[in-house]
Amino acid sequence: LILQANAGRTLWVAVFTAWLLRLRGLRAAIVYRQASLASPWLRDRRVVTTIQDFFLNRCQAIASIAQACADDLRSMHPGLHPSIVIIPNIVPLVSANVKPWHERQQVLLMVGAFTPEKNHALALQAIGPMLAENSDLHLVLLGDGSSRSRFESVVASYPWASKVAFMGNVSADNVAKHMRDARALVLCSSIEGQPGVIVEAMGSGLP
Repeated sequence: LILQANAGRTLWVAVFTAWLLRLRGLRAAIVYRQASLASPWLRDRRVVTTIQDFFLNRCQAIASIAQACADDLRSMHPGLHPSIVIIPNIVPLVSANVKPWHERQQVLLMVGAFTPEKNHALALQAIGPMLAENSDLHLVLLGDGSSRSRFESVVASYPWASKVAFMGNVSADNVAKHMRDARALVLCSSIEGQPGVIVEAMGSGLP
């Protein structure tokens, strides 16, 4: 088993979870995902830094989004044992393929799994009246998840249902194509860190 831990107390929970699994005869590797600088959070907090030292050294690996973040983590935890792997959270720019806004299709694009934190309910509540009033406007939803069928049923009950397309999971190339053609990206998440979809949209010139 692999347990991914993010910032804050999720790391502590992951370590305790691995310990409980070991009691049941299961082995779990913990990978800590570092998505920001550690020093602003830990500076002058010696007790918290010491506790974090303990838990970080129970990880098997650390994945950092940038060398600067990895160096910062090392400076705060000089006795860190796990290896740090840099996995950049970037998307290549495609400025040569960027369409002007007025040449794009009248499509609002939402990219994300059908999970509670992505808040598709809020998106439909906000965009529904726009679809009802604008005959040319459409909504395209990329992604899949356990609640997708429920949202499909909800949308089917509205008079503008034919203007909403549930595309499911698509390839990265297809996501890029949708981003090049759409008029605007919709993000209604109730919680996010650094949304990869925002970075991808910026790379595609998508507002």
